[in-house]
Amino acid sequence: MKNQAMQKIENEKCSGPVAELQKAVMCWLEADDDAAGFIMTEGKTINGLFDFLKDTARKNESNGCGCINGDDPEGMSLVLNYFGMDKDKAHSRLENGLMYKMGQVMLSRWKPYGAHVENATNPQPVADIPQEPTKDTEAKAFSLDDFSMEDML
Repeated sequence: MKNQAMQKIENEKCSGPVAELQKAVMCWLEADDDAAGFIMTEGKTINGLFDFLKDTARKNESNGCGCINGDDPEGMSLVLNYFGMDKDKAHSRLENGLMYKMGQVMLSRWKPYGAHVENATNPQPVADIPQEPTKDTEAKAFSLDDFSMEDML
């Protein structure tokens, strides 16, 4: 089903900001095994997503300006919600690692040629990753006097 979902997304003719949405949905598809089922929902398209996001931005505008940031879980949860995922569930999944995985997929497209890219299978917030103790137990201290210019005079 994942290949069918990719084909559905790739077959849409998108340009400008809609093409950026298309890339974001492709990243979601690559990062999440459940995405294909949502993307294959009948009647859901990238152009329809763009219209949905424009309408949402208009509803939330302030002083004549409305914006949705796709680089944060709030904005991406709207994308997942459009394709049928419950908004609270979408936000929770994004906060619990999906947003990180999607970022990895996006960044892997911009890696230097020949560079190795590590994909995290179980991403965790930095605070939850156990830190190894430093192997060098000798204290490395210096004094601000080490940077004195008196010797140069």
